[in-house]
Amino acid sequence: MRDGMWIRVKDRLPARGALVLGWDVFYDSLHLCAYDGARCDNGDPRLHDRGGDNSGDYSIEYWMPLPDGPNVAEKEDLDDGPEFSDAADEAAAETLPVRDGDGSGSVRG
Repeated sequence: MRDGMWIRVKDRLPARGALVLGWDVFYDSLHLCAYDGARCDNGDPRLHDRGGDNSGDYSIEYWMPLPDGPNVAEKEDLDDGPEFSDAADEAAAETLPVRDGDGSGSVRG
């Protein structure tokens, strides 16, 4: 299988319990899903949404494995903050709210 290829649920199922990306053909949307062996009323395999507040069953007809995570051995130094490519990016960053460092969670704009 080539990277980035969608797999039809009718052609092959993910391993039980494995988290995968699922494409809902009814809502035309992407979901974090898992297959637990359940079946729809018509007998088709059912992938369940596992992400966010809208977890539930959708018309998932295509899926793909999640990509590999980042290589933590090559973790970047995040203390310096992001690098900006031009003045417009720098100006946009200045408009972002900044959390106070006092632990209160308050935000100053």
